[in-house]
Amino acid sequence: IDLFLSGIKPACDVGLSVSRVGSAAQWDGMRLVSGSYKLELAQYIELQAFSQFASDLGEDTKARLLRGGQLVEMLKQVTGSPLNLSLEVSLLSLANQEVIKSLTLPEVTRFVSSYITIPRWVFLFVSVRLVSLSILSAG
Repeated sequence: IDLFLSGIKPACDVGLSVSRVGSAAQWDGMRLVSGSYKLELAQYIELQAFSQFASDLGEDTKARLLRGGQLVEMLKQVTGSPLNLSLEVSLLSLANQEVIKSLTLPEVTRFVSSYITIPRWVFLFVSVRLVSLSILSAG
């Protein structure tokens, strides 16, 4: 409930989300790009709780907190407008390619909203990475 109330939708708690079938129930494309995200997000939530009490954080901890925040921002969906599977996979693929690595959290939100407005037919002619880099250079 805390995730949902804080604006993270869909509110999936990776620490509590358990399935007997595991990743076997995932679509192959999603399984390919999502690899270590469950672990990264679980570590992010733990670090976030820890960082509230720590005054001096190391560079590695700061980088993990930023990366976790970027992933959460990429996965957020507007109420009543869920992302289709192909968009989710392409966004996670861009995160794997570190396209969002240098972005702040508000910039990640703007990037995702710009990215999802691009007509899908554009990707038939132009690579996803090239389109995403052009969004970043324009914004």
